[in-house]
Amino acid sequence: LHTSVIPLVGGVRFSSYSLGLLDWSWSIALLPNALSDNFGRVALSGMSRIQERKELVSKAINKSVAFLNIISYIFPVMIWSFGYEIVFYIFGDQWLPALPVLYIFSVGTIFMGGNIAVGHGLLAIGKVKEQTIVFAILTFFEVLLAFILSSMFGFIGIAFAFLLHAVTLFMGYYAIGFASKMNLDVSTPFFGKLLPVLLTYAFSVILNSVLPSNIIIFVVKIGIATICYVLFSFVFSKNEIKELIGLVTTSRQIKKYD
Repeated sequence: LHTSVIPLVGGVRFSSYSLGLLDWSWSIALLPNALSDNFGRVALSGMSRIQERKELVSKAINKSVAFLNIISYIFPVMIWSFGYEIVFYIFGDQWLPALPVLYIFSVGTIFMGGNIAVGHGLLAIGKVKEQTIVFAILTFFEVLLAFILSSMFGFIGIAFAFLLHAVTLFMGYYAIGFASKMNLDVSTPFFGKLLPVLLTYAFSVILNSVLPSNIIIFVVKIGIATICYVLFSFVFSKNEIKELIGLVTTSRQIKKYD
């Protein structure tokens, strides 16, 4: 139902052209969702095995959010830094009118890791009723706001409605977690992981102001920004990066052995 909100409101309020821009922007901005989907396949079963020990569930959630954010934050920072060039060189200039909506959708993905991890944690400890109520209420208001804001700002208003839903869902899930006596950490998994994003974005702005724009230099800038993001992430999240490298190495060894 929630996934259908954007095309539903867009189809009712606007032309097929605007709906196409909305749907395209939604698809590009939610590329990190593939990571969250894979995480969700194993998170619920893993957390359910320790559901009686909330301190372990809380640690699992905090660690999961940190890992998801480190990997997924590279997508929005690249869109914010090189959005115009990404759309122009990769997809074509016919999609440039969708760029403002893409920026807004990308901001909403910042909260995706927390919403996915905490959501599965709440399911694991049996908070299905509370979670369902919060999600249903917020989805209802998202649809309502999408109609109201689209009347005020055009199809960009639908993107603002999605962003507000992502933020309030984040707050709602964490509120349920705190009320359930879970020791959830907000500062380290989020604020600690946003600093590399901001530094990489600032560095990318400098790159854009110094280097000209063409397809070759665009690829070079993407490569440099990616390296900077990895280095900044290592500086501010050294332990998580080492753990991620260890997990990747172990999984490759197991796969090779099999």
